[in-house]
Amino acid sequence: MHTAAHELYARLSNVIMLPTLLLSATASVLSIMTKGWQYGPYIVASMSATSTFLIGVQQHLKVEAKAESYKISAHRFDQLVTEAISRSIITGINVRDVSSWEKELHRIAEANQFVMPSSIRRQCAGPHRPTLAPIC
Repeated sequence: MHTAAHELYARLSNVIMLPTLLLSATASVLSIMTKGWQYGPYIVASMSATSTFLIGVQQHLKVEAKAESYKISAHRFDQLVTEAISRSIITGINVRDVSSWEKELHRIAEANQFVMPSSIRRQCAGPHRPTLAPIC
């Protein structure tokens, strides 16, 4: 679930930033080319303003921070699952292991301050996986 959220926010970041970069680069080139044009400065200024607006939207939505946070959470969940599988194969599962894993799962979930997107929560929740919904 955290991997899916990371991919969603990374994709959203790309959707916002690629046009921003294109607008900034184009405005830089046009600022030289449109010196003699009557509306040249207005064109360049509007492109720069649009670029700044898109960067502001990305910062307001905290897209990069959410993508990074979900990436870290997904990595920690993966490490926990790997540890659980390797311990269960080598020594078998005991009650202390399960209890410590549950505590670690709650710590990971609490460490991520962002709310999971509803579209991803709906994919993972359901009657067939009620206990796995937080970590799907």
